[in-house]
Amino acid sequence: MNKQIYPIILQFIFFFLIIIVSVIPFSNVYAIPNFQSEAPTIDITRKRMVYGEITPYTELICHKMSQQNTHFVCQEDTDWRSNIYQGLQQQQIYAVSDIEAFPAIKSQLSYYWYPQVLVTPIIALDLDQMNSQTYPITGWRDLEDSDYPIGINASSTELIQLLAAISYGLEGEEFTTDSAIQFLQKINLQENTDSTPIILCFDCDAVKLIQEGRHLKIIVPKEGTISYQLGLLSNILLTDELPDAHYLQMQLRLLDGTTTNPYYPASEAYKHTTKITDYHHFHQQMKRTGAKFRRLVRHIRLYSAADDKESILFAMIAIILTLAWLEYALYRAINPNFRRAILILGLMIIGWILVRMFKYQLIGLNAIGRYCWYSYYIFQLAHPLILLYVADMITQFEPKKQMSHWLYPFFILYPIFVLLVFTNDWHRLVFNFDIHGNWSDIYSYQPVYYLIYLYAVSAFFLAIYLLIKKSHTHANNYALVLVVACVSVIMLYSICYVKGIPFARDSDITITQCLFSLLLFEVILQTGLIPTNRHYQELFANAPLNMKIIDQDGQVFLKGLTATPLSASERQVLANEKTAGSIKKDKDNVIFLHKIHGGTMLWQENITQLHQLQASIDEAIQQLLATNHLLVKQKEIEQQKISQQITSDLFKHLEVQMEEKRQLLLSAIRTLEQATSPEEVSILTSHITLLLCHIKRRCNLFFIQEVDQQVTHQELLIYLNELHQFLDEKQCHCHIQAHLDGHLMVEDAILLYDFYFSVLTTILAEKPFTMLSQIHHQKERYHFSILMDKAICKELFSEEFLEALRLKNGQITLTSMDDLTKITCEFL
Repeated sequence: MNKQIYPIILQFIFFFLIIIVSVIPFSNVYAIPNFQSEAPTIDITRKRMVYGEITPYTELICHKMSQQNTHFVCQEDTDWRSNIYQGLQQQQIYAVSDIEAFPAIKSQLSYYWYPQVLVTPIIALDLDQMNSQTYPITGWRDLEDSDYPIGINASSTELIQLLAAISYGLEGEEFTTDSAIQFLQKINLQENTDSTPIILCFDCDAVKLIQEGRHLKIIVPKEGTISYQLGLLSNILLTDELPDAHYLQMQLRLLDGTTTNPYYPASEAYKHTTKITDYHHFHQQMKRTGAKFRRLVRHIRLYSAADDKESILFAMIAIILTLAWLEYALYRAINPNFRRAILILGLMIIGWILVRMFKYQLIGLNAIGRYCWYSYYIFQLAHPLILLYVADMITQFEPKKQMSHWLYPFFILYPIFVLLVFTNDWHRLVFNFDIHGNWSDIYSYQPVYYLIYLYAVSAFFLAIYLLIKKSHTHANNYALVLVVACVSVIMLYSICYVKGIPFARDSDITITQCLFSLLLFEVILQTGLIPTNRHYQELFANAPLNMKIIDQDGQVFLKGLTATPLSASERQVLANEKTAGSIKKDKDNVIFLHKIHGGTMLWQENITQLHQLQASIDEAIQQLLATNHLLVKQKEIEQQKISQQITSDLFKHLEVQMEEKRQLLLSAIRTLEQATSPEEVSILTSHITLLLCHIKRRCNLFFIQEVDQQVTHQELLIYLNELHQFLDEKQCHCHIQAHLDGHLMVEDAILLYDFYFSVLTTILAEKPFTMLSQIHHQKERYHFSILMDKAICKELFSEEFLEALRLKNGQITLTSMDDLTKITCEFL
C-alpha cells in the first residue's frame, strides 16, 4: 500500500467517528424518540401486560386488574425500561412514576398518564433493634450522628428518587445531589438490605414490612422530602379498567394524601413534603447521580466508566488515542508488512470499540444486539493473530518477505471460528441460551467456545514466546526486559480480573485489552524489534556527511555535520530536476538528488580525491600489466625447464631400469657374432628376440605406470603370448590360461611379465620343450604357475625381481613331479 494512503484513511476514520458521536446520545435513559403524532388504534382483542418494578402498587393493581379483565396480566421484567418505547407502541402498559411519565408525554411517546397514588421517601426505625427514645431521630440530619447501620434496598430509579428527596430536605427547592452524596458518605450505609435498625425507603415499603410483622416506626423527615406520583403510562384509554380509588386507599395513599391504612403516619406528618413541578431541573440534577453514588459512596468504578455517558466518553478517548498512536506508529515503521499489520491492528481496535459502543446504545434485546455481540470475536481473535504475525516476521537483520508456513493453520482457523460464532443461532455450539429470553445475561459456554478460547490463548502465548526469544538475541539490551515487563503487566491484570479484584474487575476489559495491545506494539517499536526511522536527527547531527533533506517548501529539514547551507546551484537543481539522479556541478564536485516521501534528499560530493585515486589506479594497472607480462614469460620459461627436467628424469629412470636388459642384449649380440653352429645361432637369435620384445613391453608398461597406474588383463595376456610367438612352434610348445577379471596394477603386471620372461629365457636352450602356464587371482593374491618338462632352479631370477617380490609379500615355489617341474610365483 502506498505510504501516502495511510493519513487519508486515518482522516476518513476520524471524521466518521465525529459523525457517529454527533448522532449517538450519551445516555439512552432520557433519549426519548418522537413517534407518531396521533393516538394509535386500540386492539381490544390483544392481550396486554402491565410492566414495572415489583412494588406494593404494581402488585395491587395487577391483582385487581387481572380480576376485572383477563386481558391484563402483571409481569415482572428486569429489562422493561429498555423495551418501554417498543412496548408502548404495542399497546402495553407501564407502571411508572411521574419523573418518567411526564418526559414521555411531552415527547409524545405516550398519550395517557394515569397518576393514582403517592409514595414518599422516609426513615423507618426498627424498634426491636433500637430505642428511639434514647436516640431520637426526626430528620435527615439526625442520621449523621447515629452509630446504627442504615440500610437501603432500592433499584436504580428508586435510588435516584431517594437521593433527590434527601437533597431537597437538605438544600431546598434548588437542590443538587452534592449534599445527598455527602450525607450518604457520613452515615453507616449498608446496601441491598432492609434488616438494619434504620432503613431508608418509601413509606409504602415500610407499611408492607409492618404488615409482614416488622415493628417499625415511620419518620417523615422534618427537613422535608418529595412525594412521587405512581400511575399507569399507556397509549390506550384505561378509564374502565383502572382500579377505583377506594380499593387503592385501603393499602396506599391517594394523590390527595388520604388513606385508610392505619400503618401510615398521620396527614400532619407529611406537611413538609412536596411534589416535583420542575421536571427539567430534576433530570438535570439527577443525570450524573449514579456515577457519583458509585464513586463517592460505594467507592467503586474509581478508574473506569461509572455510567453510560462516561462509558461513551472513555470509548471516544480510547479511539482518539488509537488514531493518534496509529498515525505516529505508521510514521515511524519502515517495513510495509509491519505497516500493514499496525494499520489492521488499529482498525480492529477502533472497530471493536465502535461496535461495542453501538451495541450498548441499542434498546432492548434484539437480533442486532446479539450479532453485535458475535462481531466482538472478529476483533478479539484478530489481536493475537496480528501479534503472532508480527512476532514471526521480526528478524535480527532484514525482515522476512512472507510469514512462515506453520502460521497458515492459524489464519485458516480464524474465519472458520468467526463463522461458527456468527451462525451460533442455528447450531448453539458456541453459546447456549434462550433466544426469546434474557440471552444477554443468561447463557452458557459450549465446546466450540473453549476451542476458540484455546486458539486465541495459543496464538497469544506463541507470539509472546517468539518475542521473548527474538528480544534475547536483539542488539538492544533492554528489548527483552521491556517485552517481559509489558507481558507481565498484561498477565497480572488478567489474573486480577479473573480473581475479581476491584480495580481490575470494575474496569472496562474491552478498552483495557485494546490499550494493552497498543502498549505491547509500542514496546516492540521502541525497542527496535520493528525497524523504525527514529534517531535520524542524532544521526545527521553526528554523521560527517554533506547531506541535506529538503521538505516540500524548499527548506532544509535535516542536514549532516559537514553540510553547508543550501546554495544557489543546489536550489537550481531542486527547481529543475524532477527525478533522482546526479548532476556534475564542476570538474571536482557532483550533486546527487533523490526524491523521497515529503521532500528531497540532496547531497554533494567532492570527487577530487576520486580523480587522484583513479589516476593512481590507472598507473597501478599499467604496472600490473607489465609485471604480469614478465611473470607470464618467466612462467613459460620455468615450465619449459620443468618439462625438460621431467623428461630427462623420466628417461634416466627408464634407462636405469632397462640397463641390465640392454647389457644382456649387447652380450647376446656379441655372442651371436662369434657363434658357428646353426643350433647356437638359433638359440641366440631367439634369446635376442625375447630381449627386444621384453625391453619394448617394459617400456610400454613404464609409461602406462606413469600415466594411468592400471592395465587390463587382456593387455597383459597379449604381452605374455607375444614372448613365445617368435619361437619355433615345433620345438617350443607354450600355452597360457588366465583367470583374471578387470584391471590390475601396472606393478603387478610387471612382476607377472618378468616372471614369465625369466622362466622362458632360462629354458630356451633346452629345446624342444613344452610349457603350460596358468594365472589366477584368489583371496587377494596373484598365482602364476608354470608346468614344464624341463628341470629349472630358483636362482634364475635377478635380485631386482626378488626384491620387488618381497615388497609384495610374495614367494616362488619350485615343485618336481617325476619328469615335470612346476614353478609358482604368488604375491599380494
